[in-house]
Amino acid sequence: MSNFLAIATVSAAIQRLLEPVVHAAVLGANVWIDRPDVARPTPGTNIYLHCASVSPALRHQELPSRPDGTPASSRIAVDLHYLLTFHGDEDQLEPQRLLGAVIAALHARPLIAASLLTEVLTAAAEPQLRHSYLAASDLADTDELVGLEPDPLILEDLAKLWSLFPSVPYVLSSTYVARTVTLDPGDEP
Repeated sequence: MSNFLAIATVSAAIQRLLEPVVHAAVLGANVWIDRPDVARPTPGTNIYLHCASVSPALRHQELPSRPDGTPASSRIAVDLHYLLTFHGDEDQLEPQRLLGAVIAALHARPLIAASLLTEVLTAAAEPQLRHSYLAASDLADTDELVGLEPDPLILEDLAKLWSLFPSVPYVLSSTYVARTVTLDPGDEP
């Protein structure tokens, strides 16, 4: 179980995982964590957390209870749903190259390893202070692994998702889910 920073830590870990892949696929490409309606002057991949849902697999998991019947823990397991968008010169097939590189990378590394989380937390403490607020995250200390997998949306669901950004033209995109992040509020229930 992790503190409230686990969600942001997962997003930063995905960014860190994809940066070398995106740089190798398209020279000068970047990885952002932002809304899809932000204009992109350079090629790259954007990571947008569009939804967090209670994990259906762990929703009804019995919590150990105390002798008086009160729950011993108020933890909650959530799945994080991401929209990945790919930007660049269409004539040079940059969005397609980025999509292919990202799909291959996430297939090859379907778990957010403790070593990747350690890299994120180390970067939070570096002088550049990248995501400095994550220094207090304890996700790297948990035994639970967060998995990354495609989140195939039917065309209707994808259209609904993109309708949230009416002023943005559709760009090449893919959806992924990070399963399962267990949060512990840290207080007595």
